[in-house]
Amino acid sequence: MFLFCVLLSACVASIVTSVVCLRKKRACEERYRRVEQEAQYVLPDSRNEYLRSRLQTALAVSEETRTPSDAKFLHARKLLYALSEKRLSGADSLLLHKLQKEVGRYSTKEYFSVYEKSEIADALGKLLILCAKYEI
Repeated sequence: MFLFCVLLSACVASIVTSVVCLRKKRACEERYRRVEQEAQYVLPDSRNEYLRSRLQTALAVSEETRTPSDAKFLHARKLLYALSEKRLSGADSLLLHKLQKEVGRYSTKEYFSVYEKSEIADALGKLLILCAKYEI
């Protein structure tokens, strides 16, 4: 009977220690996961002068780089007009119509966001491809 009680207490002690270890392991994993998640969303220190100066130069619009609103996309409009006089395939005429809409939409804006700049670059790239295809 004494041996049974010793074995039973040893089993209970091993189960308790394994449960405690498992809880500690899960808590440690949860802390690690939380720290990793927080590290993803932490912004740089606001006192970081280098970063602040880089952001100001990247986001600032100087008067020298601004063009008059009537001169924006002037060459692109000329190319679009020349393409509209050509005999285009169905897909190319749809693309031309889409490009005309985009140029019209962006020619009236003063400033462009980063996303808009990438859209403009894509549109002008497609325009150049069309011009090369129809030898303009």
